Amino acid sequence: ILPGGFIGKTWKVLIPIFLISSSLSTAFLNVPCSSFSSIMNSVFEHAEKNENEQRAQKALIEKIVETTEVEVPETMVNREAKQLMNEMQQRFKAQGMNFEQALDEKGQENLWKELREEAAKRVKNSLVLAEIATKENITVSEEQFENKIKELAALYHAQEKDVYTQLAKNLNMTSALTQQILAQNITNYLMDNNKVNYVSK
Repeated sequence: ILPGGFIGKTWKVLIPIFLISSSLSTAFLNVPCSSFSSIMNSVFEHAEKNENEQRAQKALIEKIVETTEVEVPETMVNREAKQLMNEMQQRFKAQGMNFEQALDEKGQENLWKELREEAAKRVKNSLVLAEIATKENITVSEEQFENKIKELAALYHAQEKDVYTQLAKNLNMTSALTQQILAQNITNYLMDNNKVNYVSK
């Protein structure tokens, strides 16, 4: 159940402000959500001037998700937790580390509990953001998708047609790219239609 006022409200959020200059003490950070979370992080620039903007965006959406009641299916949580486990195994393998040894030291039950807690947060984020997109009719336009293709082509010094060819071969990649754009659209919509009051520590 979405809170009746996730649009047009004033949100007071606690944000550690990254000071850029004496005249600039606030700005914004983007949002985490199940698959949205890792996807969105890849699109943000790391320039100092964007640090506060990213923090505020993240804080706003976390506040909205926190005040939203939604049923989180156990099947989705378990599936997400297994995905997190697989990603962890891949990271250990890529770094030449022994995952089984680390698992024994941590304890399989403790690790699984931690992964499920993180998975539950991600799933709830995803469900809330998806509902906002549906309710507010937030979509991805053809122009936005084409612009993203151009960005990727420029980033990897490739031809646009080659990027389209790769996407055609991998529907998961196409879906992830679309979700990335959608997540940014949702974030922009929420920032444009809400007011954030900054409370620094």
